[in-house]
Amino acid sequence: MSYPWNDRASRGLKNTGLLLPIFLLLVLFHGHATEALTSPRQPSNQLVSHRASLSELSATTSTTTASAAEELEEWKKTLGVSTGGRRQRRRQKRKSKAATAGSSDGNKSSSKSTKSSNDEEPTLSSEEIQSVTLLPNNNDNDDNNFMAHIQLHNGTQFTVHPPSLHQRRDQAVWLAVRKQVNVTASEFSAVLDKSFFTSREKLLHIKQGLASPAPFNKQACDWGLRMEPKALDAYRKATGNTVHETGLHIATSTANDETLYYLGASPDGLVTTNDTSSEGLLEIKSLWGRRHQKELPKFEHCPNRFYAQIQGQLAICDKEWCDLMLYIPPRPQAKRRHYGIVRVPRNREYWETELKPALQAFVREIHE
Repeated sequence: MSYPWNDRASRGLKNTGLLLPIFLLLVLFHGHATEALTSPRQPSNQLVSHRASLSELSATTSTTTASAAEELEEWKKTLGVSTGGRRQRRRQKRKSKAATAGSSDGNKSSSKSTKSSNDEEPTLSSEEIQSVTLLPNNNDNDDNNFMAHIQLHNGTQFTVHPPSLHQRRDQAVWLAVRKQVNVTASEFSAVLDKSFFTSREKLLHIKQGLASPAPFNKQACDWGLRMEPKALDAYRKATGNTVHETGLHIATSTANDETLYYLGASPDGLVTTNDTSSEGLLEIKSLWGRRHQKELPKFEHCPNRFYAQIQGQLAICDKEWCDLMLYIPPRPQAKRRHYGIVRVPRNREYWETELKPALQAFVREIHE
């Protein structure tokens, strides 16, 4: 009698008998493989000889290549060829040009900076100035011989001619001398109580030391100073006139008119016409409020707000006309009007009947 489990057991024994030989073969193969991998093997004599041949060939090739490179370099030197090749020659050429250009630009920049420093940089600071003494001349209302004596804190003393002072280069001295002046031409409209910025009463209190000047628009002032050389260049090109730099002109007292003591004027230039037939003044107004406009309106006459200043300048400098230039920066649009030039003749009647009496009364009030 047979049972199912007995059949299964017999079949398992048979399978085990087949697997045992296979297992023994695998163990034997693994042992040989491990030995082959772990034990060092000596190269054959034939392989050693082949390696030696390859080493000799490599050494010979390196020597030959080095000799060829040396011969090529000697050949290039003989022919005057740069060892860097064409690209290197081009690179060296560009560097040479750049160095030359840089040197040229440096010289120009140095020259320009020197010119700028000579023209613009102040020669003294206000802290160095101790006192200013005005020395009126004996010539009736003639400021050409008028002088100012300057005393510095370090003991240095010198005398200057106010019309020769540059407003930017000699700023400290210019301001120090200007403080000795009772009223300047730019304040004449306020004396008439026609100024947009200061009333007559406020100006009088400032001159008497009873009030402080209103803070000025530094941005507008700096902008105007930057625009002035551009406007001056445009004026010269438009008119062909010659413009000479000038400084602070001061009218001294006359023998019978003490109230005109120390009136000042600072025109932007003394003008000689291109045919040298006459001389006048130049006054430049860079219009801050119109700087963003595309075009400047056409002016036929001098605007009222500038009239008193210009007539005062003409009287103090004793000239017969003044070219008023109104200027804004040119815009990208072509052929747009960005400046206008109006010639303002001297008005002696206006000076004698309106402006001069107002200045006399104002100066008296300052010293009361």
